[in-house]
Amino acid sequence: MKRPRPHIPLSVRVEVAEREVEKGLWWPLYCSAVEVGKMTLGKRLEILLGHLPKGAELDHDPALIRRELDLETGKYSPDANDPAYLTYREKLHHLQKTIGRKHDAEKTVTTKGSDIWFKAKFNRLEKPSAKPRAKIPSRPFPKGRPFPKPKSPASW
Repeated sequence: MKRPRPHIPLSVRVEVAEREVEKGLWWPLYCSAVEVGKMTLGKRLEILLGHLPKGAELDHDPALIRRELDLETGKYSPDANDPAYLTYREKLHHLQKTIGRKHDAEKTVTTKGSDIWFKAKFNRLEKPSAKPRAKIPSRPFPKGRPFPKPKSPASW
């Protein structure tokens, strides 16, 4: 079954970014502008992303594949859009967590421990095998042709 990936609202993205941003000298100015109500959510997110590492991506932690899914409602537990379970990661760290590619690698060598590896493992465990595995038969002894007779020393 394909699991849904719900859209993350702008308000949740802003909340996560406000939690994770390094609060420097600009933070009081930002807070006062928010209190006055002069900034839209889009503008707030743009400012906050400027203070996060360049190219930071929003990541579900734990991954959606590791969360319980209620098939009747289609909701995850914990919720997919819960800000407590979302985090901004640098692009390379996000790539390593998602598909297993190391920071300096040209290609992915192994996916062990990544989100994709867990998804593949759960798919294998949830899907019953189509047919039972057949045992490999042992090598049969030749039939019809007898083993060669040893030559007598007199015939040498």
